[in-house]
Amino acid sequence: MLSDLPDGHRVHAPVGLPIGAEGPDEIAVSIVAEFIHTQSGRRQAHARGVLMDTAEAGWK
Repeated sequence: MLSDLPDGHRVHAPVGLPIGAEGPDEIAVSIVAEFIHTQSGRRQAHARGVLMDTAEAGWK
């Protein structure tokens, strides 16, 4: 499955934003929220449940 990814694409885990989701419905919401966040083009990272700019987090 991973060999079909175009060059430059990454996979990470766990999936979903850290919103304290419990149960399948809430987990699905956290996954969709991460998808929307990623597709928006904003360069942010989450650490300990807090969204921050990637430069602030020391990530590139």
